[in-house]
Amino acid sequence: SKASTILERERAKEPGPPSGKRRLPSPPDHVRENKEALAEWKRAGRILLDAGILDKADTSVLAALCIAYARWVDAENHLREFGTIIKTRFGSLVGSPYLPIANRAMEQVMKLSGELGMTPASRSRMPQAKAERRPRRAQSAPGPEGEGDPRLSLRVVEGGRG
Repeated sequence: SKASTILERERAKEPGPPSGKRRLPSPPDHVRENKEALAEWKRAGRILLDAGILDKADTSVLAALCIAYARWVDAENHLREFGTIIKTRFGSLVGSPYLPIANRAMEQVMKLSGELGMTPASRSRMPQAKAERRPRRAQSAPGPEGEGDPRLSLRVVEGGRG
């Protein structure tokens, strides 16, 4: 059967070492320079690597996930420090500017996590491993005439057309 995704085609071309022996690629500079993003690169990257679903083509998506995660954590820290409602210098109450940043970053984390198969829903849509897939075979009737082609087990019934 043909591979249905770029990832499957790439895996079929060049099988790498078992996932336990594969090394996590180095993160790009903008991830490496952000402590929170780097920690997420190592955490999420190891999960993906151990699951055998991290390829070179995935590193930009993983980097985007890590930056969005770091942005989310930063915004949440500011919300914890200043609250979700702040008072302006004129005394009116307004929503914190960190709230939409946190919400948007959280949405990006969830979307990118799904792209990498890191959410329950996205994992349920991923193709099963080849070892788990079994082609469906037509069941044939028992006996020598039923072996192979299931149509051979059909009998002509009296009064029917033959």
